[in-house]
Amino acid sequence: MELNKNFVYLSMKEIKYRGNIYQLDKEYWKGDLLNDSIEFQYEQLEYCIEIGDFQTLENRINNMLKWGGIKIIKK
Repeated sequence: MELNKNFVYLSMKEIKYRGNIYQLDKEYWKGDLLNDSIEFQYEQLEYCIEIGDFQTLENRINNMLKWGGIKIIKK
């Protein structure tokens, strides 16, 4: 499988995508509810990258930026 050059894994909770570095917000993802842990959310983003579903990845990032759950830490 050929990897898309628009993203890079930086750490367990960060990804670089289209030149921006995004970090999942550990204050937002408490893990109190089903599928509400930071690990689960990171796995979801990682899976989108793994299967090449970059439209879903973009949608998830945009929604998390709008509603909470992810931060841009470097543009």
